[in-house]
Amino acid sequence: MARFPKGIFKFAKEREWIVVTDIANYYDFINYTHLRNIIAGTIKVRESILDFLKSVLSSMLWQPDYTPRFEVGLPQINADAPRILAHCFLFELDRVVDQSKQLDYARFMDDIDIGADSLKDAKKILKRIDLVLQTRQVRLNSGKTKIMSKAEANRHFKIRQNVFLNKFVARINSKYQNGLSLNQERTFTRDAIEYGFRNKIFEDGNGEKILKRLITIATKIIVPISTPRFSDIVRNWPNTREHVMWHYSLMPHDKGRFEALISYVAEEHYVDDVSWINFAKCVVTACTPREDYIYE
Repeated sequence: MARFPKGIFKFAKEREWIVVTDIANYYDFINYTHLRNIIAGTIKVRESILDFLKSVLSSMLWQPDYTPRFEVGLPQINADAPRILAHCFLFELDRVVDQSKQLDYARFMDDIDIGADSLKDAKKILKRIDLVLQTRQVRLNSGKTKIMSKAEANRHFKIRQNVFLNKFVARINSKYQNGLSLNQERTFTRDAIEYGFRNKIFEDGNGEKILKRLITIATKIIVPISTPRFSDIVRNWPNTREHVMWHYSLMPHDKGRFEALISYVAEEHYVDDVSWINFAKCVVTACTPREDYIYE
């Protein structure tokens, strides 16, 4: 997985056209029979183990008791095993695309990115990919499929920002290992988050991933996010909630951030169980003082 974004950054610089796409409802439509055949053709494993795997996967998916068990769909949980199985499901697609010349290709699970030298080549490979996927009863997500020029790809992938953050993280690691002060880096991280929001850097392309990286950096070098910004992220940036709640759990306690978090939950801004679980985890993990306003 670590090589996936690096590969994208490389061919986003070298190719004239970049294709970005993924698969619609990928986890929900992974067929166990196809998955079993792919695994059996890739590694040597006993048939009984594969049958047991199918049984376990089916039992992990919620289905009404009155309906028959359907051998379709991987459990979407925060664990590596389902991700590995989801990645394996498209090994056939990898082999097909690798046969195409003059293309760069990177995939992790259902995220697919391709570099091509012409718009015609980009459209041809998209058509070929969709035909392969149809044999597995899955289809490309047309709403998330984009063909971009090199300039558009650089803006979409935030190449400049990612390269800078790579160097910034390397500098932090170097100074930390040598016992040097990180005060300058803490100030920059705090300012970078505010600058990104003011200039709407996080609102297009992979901007949200830049925000996630900055939250991760802020957490590791102990830079508390301001209360107004913390509240804004929790309420309006659902894909970053897990990161920002992890940030909350590891920062020194702050009444403003605590009240912003409670307000978010009490007003039921969330519509998914994952947000509630992440909230429970962060509150349990956080170092919370014995104050009256906390237990009211």
